[in-house]
Amino acid sequence: MKKNGFTLIELLAMLVILGIIMGIAIPNISGMLQNQKLEGFKSDAINMVEAAKMKASKDKNVPKPTGSQCILFPLNYLDDNDNILNGPNGGKYDKFDSFVVYRRRSNKYVYYVRLVEVYKDKKYGINLIESTKINSLKTKDITLITNTTGIVKTDKLDQVNTKINSLSAVTSLCGSAPYIKYYYPGGNYCVVNNGIYYDNDGNVVTQAQYNSKCS
Repeated sequence: MKKNGFTLIELLAMLVILGIIMGIAIPNISGMLQNQKLEGFKSDAINMVEAAKMKASKDKNVPKPTGSQCILFPLNYLDDNDNILNGPNGGKYDKFDSFVVYRRRSNKYVYYVRLVEVYKDKKYGINLIESTKINSLKTKDITLITNTTGIVKTDKLDQVNTKINSLSAVTSLCGSAPYIKYYYPGGNYCVVNNGIYYDNDGNVVTQAQYNSKCS
């Protein structure tokens, strides 16, 4: 009979039991965390689509797509108040590489969403998917995204169209220019280059015209 402590056999038995418990618990915790991240992506993707529907119905300047034409709404246009800013992994959403595609199919309009989070110098998220399929996404569908556009705020619209038309996920859905229109109003692609002022359509303008359109 032992007086104090544990025997070697008892310690080994405890270690075996702890190992079994950890082997069960760690995968379950990891799975829960992945599911939480998935739900975060799904919720933000749904919010993007709802914002796109509202913009399409309320912004009278938004063109209606016809035929196989697509209208692309970047997240930076959809999210006026920065409500869709932080990704589930702790990174930030790429507000130009994340967008909603708005197009006509038969007698109705349909929406597709792409949501990209920048995390530790890599991009993760949802490649282009129809809005009706968001809720059926699985954790395996949140993937490393390498086919990025590289669009930035100061790009002129002709540069944006070139970059968008290099993205196969979009061109396979919409065809190529002039069928794709990247909609981002308000002079957000205005740029000053070597003292020359360009408006949001890429036209050379005076400084006064630039200030009027781009402020």
